[in-house]
Amino acid sequence: MKKIEIRNGYVQCPEEWVVLEAIGLAKECEHAGVVYVNTEANKNEQCFIFFSKECIHKLSNDNVRAVLDSCKEEYPALCPLIEEGMLVYPPRIRIYELLAKGEGEVIGYNSVDKQTYPFDAMVVID
Repeated sequence: MKKIEIRNGYVQCPEEWVVLEAIGLAKECEHAGVVYVNTEANKNEQCFIFFSKECIHKLSNDNVRAVLDSCKEEYPALCPLIEEGMLVYPPRIRIYELLAKGEGEVIGYNSVDKQTYPFDAMVVID
């Protein structure tokens, strides 16, 4: 696990996650989110962690687009999926059901916070 300093604490996430600072620098932000990708070709989900000064659940469409554009820069194979509108943001339990079943191509995002630990990532507030 890697540790990333944020304002008032840190985020712990798997080493292989790609760090994005599209809408905020980690040290200036209190909130973290994860973008995850599950495709037929990518059975081992690709995950990206990003940071925001506002709650992840309240991100503007412009901020979501900035994060997704940053994902495309890091992982160009996502371009067709993102452009086709494959992004999902259903209730958390549905996301995990889709991933567990390996159903179709899913790109989604969720918050990483004190109570939500997607893929074992977590926020620790000092």
